[in-house]
Formats: sequence, structure tokens, C-alpha cells
Amino acid sequence: MNINKGGAVRRIAGSAVAVGLCLTAAGIAPAANASGSAGGPDKPTGAIKADRPVNTAGPIGSNASKTGGTLKVVGPLTTAGPVISSGPSTTAGSVKAAVNLTGPTSGTYNTNVRFSGTLWRYGTPTKIAGATVVIQRTPHNGSSWINLTSAKTTSTGTFAFGVTLTGAYDYRAYYAGSTTYTTALSGKVYPAVLRGVAFDSIKTTNQGTGNRIGVLTAAGRAYPVVPTGSPIYLQRYDRAGNAWKSIGTVASKGTANFAISAKVGGSVAAYRFHVPLKYPIAAGSSRSVTFAHYVWRGAYWKPVLASGGTNDPWWAYETVADYPNRNGAYFGADVNGSSYIDVNTSGCVSLQVLMHNYSDQYPPATTEQFTVRNTSGGVLAGKVLVPDEEAIFYEISLGGLGRTRLQVADIAGNGKPKVSVSTWVRCNN
Repeated sequence: MNINKGGAVRRIAGSAVAVGLCLTAAGIAPAANASGSAGGPDKPTGAIKADRPVNTAGPIGSNASKTGGTLKVVGPLTTAGPVISSGPSTTAGSVKAAVNLTGPTSGTYNTNVRFSGTLWRYGTPTKIAGATVVIQRTPHNGSSWINLTSAKTTSTGTFAFGVTLTGAYDYRAYYAGSTTYTTALSGKVYPAVLRGVAFDSIKTTNQGTGNRIGVLTAAGRAYPVVPTGSPIYLQRYDRAGNAWKSIGTVASKGTANFAISAKVGGSVAAYRFHVPLKYPIAAGSSRSVTFAHYVWRGAYWKPVLASGGTNDPWWAYETVADYPNRNGAYFGADVNGSSYIDVNTSGCVSLQVLMHNYSDQYPPATTEQFTVRNTSGGVLAGKVLVPDEEAIFYEISLGGLGRTRLQVADIAGNGKPKVSVSTWVRCNN
């Protein structure tokens, strides 16, 4: 029988009897799929919208960001039983010894995993204490075994090793024997090496132009380096389908660092990176990061929550044909009156309004006050508008308001307030 001791091959004379179990741990669960599958009331009689500015181009945006980190995965344990050898030796005795080895079925690249085992007198419960056991490795399915490190068995015959996973290798335990005991080899243990993937950051890089779609960019690292041209995926968790779906990809440039951008609607979702199997390194995924992605959209994609006022108040949505992003509405009241609508701003962080006093088109014209208010009536922003005047509030911080009031009121006491508003909200929904 050939025995590899310290990297050299020895021949043990005599008949070799192989007894025991040899198991090889291989593989991990299949990699996740890396392909993607991640009106209101009529206007008042006689209303004419002549020469009023129409703002449908979208708001001005800004950025948001969030950071991430790394992942370590270690799979369940696999035990490889002993391979028994017997026969005379210049250094080994004649009493048969046996050794086994237990290790993980998988582990992340460049992380330390634990192998353990037991050395005992074959066919008996007697454990061999104080003996030196060596852990050896060879390239997966290879035969060139080398020694890595050694350990002494405890009083109960057990031993353990810490090994850093740096590639696809088979491992085994080797006992060189003593004046009493024969040499012994365990079966092979193969822990699949998962690619390490770090999730470093994610941020909104484009808040959109009001069409409810923006761009987010996530950055990370993979180790060992993904071969040039091989894909790396950004995935988003689909709660409805209970699965990860790819929403963006990039081809590796042969370096550890990478970044992936994807067009995504306003949302709060979990994201991760995934690198498919590239033999001999198994597939790997980063930790998941939950991120709130805020983009601009028309305020009236969600229905108005309430409306009211004094002296015959009224309001209506602008037509979708004129305002395809659903950002247009108009409202007013009779002489010396007021009118308001409550906009649904749940999940939104800011609001932008372009307002236009068009009471000059419905004499008697009036000077009016337009205000943006919170649910308690407090004024967040306001502007006095003379007839045919327009103004814009570029970005009003909402501070978590789920309902925001837009209000117009006649302050001259001699005309009918009427205002057209183009309203945008920056939201994660």
C-alpha cells in the first residue's frame, strides 16, 4: 500500500487490507437564477385654460446613499471514515489504527474553517491519546498530497485543525503510526469553496424626471477575482415570487471592485450581488441590504385624500393627455372663498409645486394666497400671487408627513380664487 508521509510516498510491506468508509463532500445548493426572473369633478362652467403654463418636464432631483458590507458562509459538516492499512513497517506497529475526518461541505473563499476527527484502535472503542495527526490536501480529485499542519490528539483521541480555504482541494487526515499502532488514513473531505462577495454601498444616482423611474448604483468586491468577461449580477428580492431576481449586470474587468447600475422605481427593497459558478470556485452571494430608493413622480398617481374650503370650493385633475405624469390639478372657489386638496405624501420626503394664478381668466380677477400646509394647518410654504402670476417652490421638506394640504384663498375679498398647480413628490412608492 502507498502511504504519503510528509509529501513523500512510502511503500508498506505486507498485505494491505482496506477497511472503512471514504466519503467526499462536494458541491453546494444550485446558484440562484442569474437572469432577470428582479378624474375628479368637472371644471366650473365656462372654464378656459388659455395660455397657462403646463409643466410636465419633471422636477429637479438630488441623491441619496447607503452603505453595505461582507459575507461569510460555512456549510454543514461531512465526515469521511477511516481507510485502514496493516502490515509490518520500520516505524509502525502491528495493532490496527483508524482515523476519520469531519469538515464543512462548503465555505467562503479566504475564510478559516474547522476540520476535526478521532483516532482510535480499529474495531474497539479505545481512543489513541497524545498521537500526532497530520492534515493533508491535494487539488480536487488529484493525488499529489502535501502536509498542511499537525495536531496532537486529546485524551479522548480527538483532534482539530483550522484551515483557510484558498481553492478547490480535497483534505484527509494521516496518522504515521507508532511502535504499537499501524499507519492510518481518513477518507477525503471536499469543501466546495464559495466565491466571497462584499456589498460595499448602494445609493440613488438619478432621481428621475417625474416618470416614477430613477437609477440606483451599488458597488462591491468579489474574491477571488471573477475572470474577465464573466457576469456579476445585482439582484432584488421579489416578495411576491419569494425569489431573487436580477435587475442589472456587469462583466468583470478582472479586478476585485465592481459597480452595477439599474433603473428602478421608487421603492424599499432588499438587494444583493450574485456571482455564478466559475469552476473551481462555486457560486457566491453577498449579504442582502435593504435600501429606500426615492424618485420623483406626479403627486396624483395616488388619489387626493380630501378636499374642502369655503364659498363653493371645487377642484379637478388636469387631463392625463396634458399631464401624462399625473402631476396636474386645479382648484378654486367663489368670491372671497378658499379651496384646498390633501395630497397623499406617505413614503415621500419632499414636494415641489409650480403654481399659477389664473383668476384673470374668470373675472373678477383677484389677488390670492397659495399655501402648502401640514395636517395641523401649519404653513410649510406660501406665496401671494397677483392675477396671472406664477411661482415655484423647488423642494419642500415634508418631514414624514403622510398628508400635505395645498390651499388657495382670495385675500382681496373681491374675486374668485383659481389656481393651477403642477405637483411633484419624491417618494419610495
